[in-house]
Amino acid sequence: MEYGKSKMRAIQVPGDIISIKLGDIIPADACLLGGDPLNIDQSALTGESLPVTKKTGDKVYSGSTCKQGETEAALYVTLLKFLVISRRSFKQLGTSAFVL
Repeated sequence: MEYGKSKMRAIQVPGDIISIKLGDIIPADACLLGGDPLNIDQSALTGESLPVTKKTGDKVYSGSTCKQGETEAALYVTLLKFLVISRRSFKQLGTSAFVL
């Protein structure tokens, strides 16, 4: 690894800080940390026809698209965390239908 360059992890975990800018698809549920307000298209999730404005402290959801603005966000739910929670829930129900 070269000085000043970091390796990208293939798996994102809660607490990771991501940068969001125009055209980005939000990779996991996150909380905005600061920067410009964002216009987020979350129509695939909510059916809303227009982008919504999100400010510092607001949550953005996986699969949403940034239509305007640039900021950083902290991930709080990722697919990996969801699968672990789901697996525990299925085990509590006493079923083996869900297998990782």
